[in-house]
Amino acid sequence: MGWSIVTRFCPTSENRVAPGVYATLGVFLLLASRQPLANLSLIWFTVWSSLVHGLIMAVQAVIDQGERGHLFGDVPALLLVAIVLAFLTPRTPDNSPNPNEDSLAQT
Repeated sequence: MGWSIVTRFCPTSENRVAPGVYATLGVFLLLASRQPLANLSLIWFTVWSSLVHGLIMAVQAVIDQGERGHLFGDVPALLLVAIVLAFLTPRTPDNSPNPNEDSLAQT
């Protein structure tokens, strides 16, 4: 059933790759959300790749009239994902030690 939905909305084989890649990335992001600080590289990869993908699609949609529909769907979605994920990504752990403390003094 799931594959029939993909083939209905993505009739060419090139368009079938993206849902598979994004579904896989989504699963790994859900797993990474349990320990975001341990998975920052995956989270920031998602932020930057979504931003770049959205910008490339925006340029293509402006240049190619047949791709204009992406300006109202895919492009805003990709940019929104990048912005929200960047905003929600923690920068430092909540219980990080004070960098001014001497760790040797605690022994």
